[in-house]
Amino acid sequence: MYKYRAMSSNGQLDADPAMFWWRAGLDPERYVWATYVVETSHDPERVATMLAQEQSAVSPNIPHTGRPVDADAFAARVVSVESLPDAPPSGIEHYALTPHESAPSQETRWARVEIAYPFPGSPASLTHVWTIIGAEVHRFGFVRALQIEDFRIPSSAAIRGPRFGVRGLRDVAGVFGRPLLCRSARPAVGATDDEMAEMAELVLLAGFDAVKDDELTLARGADAAARRARTVAKAVRNAEDQTGERKLYVANAIGSRSQTLAIANAAVANGADALLVSSALQGLEVCGELADEFGVPILCHNTWSDVLSRHPRFGVSDAALASLHRLSGADLVMAPGPFATQTAPSEAPFLDAVRGPVEGVRSAMPILAGGKIPEGVAQYLEAVGSPDFMLIVATAVDTHPEGMAVGAREFRDAVEAVRLPAPR
Repeated sequence: MYKYRAMSSNGQLDADPAMFWWRAGLDPERYVWATYVVETSHDPERVATMLAQEQSAVSPNIPHTGRPVDADAFAARVVSVESLPDAPPSGIEHYALTPHESAPSQETRWARVEIAYPFPGSPASLTHVWTIIGAEVHRFGFVRALQIEDFRIPSSAAIRGPRFGVRGLRDVAGVFGRPLLCRSARPAVGATDDEMAEMAELVLLAGFDAVKDDELTLARGADAAARRARTVAKAVRNAEDQTGERKLYVANAIGSRSQTLAIANAAVANGADALLVSSALQGLEVCGELADEFGVPILCHNTWSDVLSRHPRFGVSDAALASLHRLSGADLVMAPGPFATQTAPSEAPFLDAVRGPVEGVRSAMPILAGGKIPEGVAQYLEAVGSPDFMLIVATAVDTHPEGMAVGAREFRDAVEAVRLPAPR
């Protein structure tokens, strides 16, 4: 263990650094575990201890206030510090506030740090968990860049996760053994409800399983949401009648809390089959809360989420973000933009986050979107390793030289041609 005289970032108070390191006899199941990749100009072990202190007790002993609080039971614990190979600097400027024991060196160091935080107890709130492991870690003066790479919660948290999950979504959609196909509304803004419905019915008749509002297709109040849902849902039901296949409409429910509840209620009451939300804008619990309230599948969109994950060394990893969305109750989770492309990094962490075994939590279905084409379906299947995903497309269908119906049919033919058995 690395020993040093600990001081909070404001330089005012002392603490015993041993308090903030893991020790024998502690119960792992009573902690939330988080892994960070840190860029710093300080000693990594010292930085790890500061992270643990600042994200838990902060100031365990406050003079002149009577009996000091026994913070040992509430202290976060550094479990491990792994030095990583040298890498180019992230390009993020060093924050001016630094620990007062010494000024930062010019040397850049990288380390993977694992810290265990006392679990706040059940009923668990993901908002509480996310605050505990990440509240201010990105602004601390003793780190230059930091990414939350992974986190784990104890089984006692009893997080439910998706209401439907992969199997439930397939039952709702009536689609088995192949990827689901969905068109996003285009134009995202400016089209009338009738125009949206007409285009939706066209691609559904040609073989698509679902249509969704774009994240920019916002409803200005419950009445507008009701009119749009009623109009689009009528087209969806017409497509069902003509094809004999189940079809779905995913309605945008992004708004303030009061707007969200009113819009979601209006949309579902008028025929919407699922809801689109943004946890980055509406709160981490929005997925589960709407699933409980309305009993429909929830699509967690990446609106404003990429600002957390786009920088490879700052913010939150794609996998950690996907895990957060799944645990929060999302049935459908957006994959990173480059997923299943030649330039994509390993997809394994993301896939494990959305479908890996978590006690009592259903697997979520990943969504692949952004520039997807019929010729790439085999590649997408190989990247996911199963047909359990949704393809959201628009441009490749909308700009097809022979029209939208032909473009949609080519996607349906492509997924039918490379169909794989669903994993057991």
